[in-house]
Amino acid sequence: MTFEHFVTMKKMGYCETNKTCFFCKNVYLYNACMEQNSMQFSEKQTTLGFLSALGCFILWGSLPIYWNLLFHLPVLTILCYRVIWSWLFVALVISVTRQWATILRLLADKRTILLMLICGGFINFNWGMYIYTISAGHVMETSMGYYMNPLISAFAGAMFFNEHMSRLQKLAILLTLAGVIYMIAGYGRIPYFAIALAASFAIYGAVHKLIKVSVLESMFYEMSLSLLPALAFLLFFSHETSFWEQTPSMMGIIAISGPLTALPLM
Repeated sequence: MTFEHFVTMKKMGYCETNKTCFFCKNVYLYNACMEQNSMQFSEKQTTLGFLSALGCFILWGSLPIYWNLLFHLPVLTILCYRVIWSWLFVALVISVTRQWATILRLLADKRTILLMLICGGFINFNWGMYIYTISAGHVMETSMGYYMNPLISAFAGAMFFNEHMSRLQKLAILLTLAGVIYMIAGYGRIPYFAIALAASFAIYGAVHKLIKVSVLESMFYEMSLSLLPALAFLLFFSHETSFWEQTPSMMGIIAISGPLTALPLM
């Protein structure tokens, strides 16, 4: 018997409280099944979230190998290419999923647009700082930044969003904090670049929590913030490193900066 059938029988005056009743027993089992499905869905979401985060950090940890292929180009030129190709990749995904109508409707929500532009400022700063830190030979500091980021994010979540951690999560935070302190002590000086990377990405994440739109919609406006400045810089100030003057293989390497940048944020 379907749940809709039960509702019909209920309206006709059949038993509503006795779970041994045939009709009530069916809805009781229905509710129990729905509750179990909800728990299974929650567990799947938790597992998916963990695997997604793990994949992102593995990718981010491997990216210095990729960026080293581009360091014959000026840092600012690399950043502009990263912005442009990321925007193109996001625009392609929006086109494939047919979400342009939703994207354009967001223009009427000034608060959301403002928050997304703020997010764009922080993420572009983070991208630029990351590329500069790698090109300047401070790879160790970029690694420290990714260790520091969960600490700052957890602190922001507890302070500003009243998020509560389990004992196991608190233990993980303490172990991470101990590892960061050990790394800084061995490094011998304050890792300013690492702090800037971790703080900018944590602030980006905190502001992003205030935005009630999909990740794809937010990313489009975040990247649109820097699209025109990036195009203008490449057009007027980067003639010697033009995209069209690169070898075909280098063009491909530059182009994949788009998906490599955008996918982890999705």
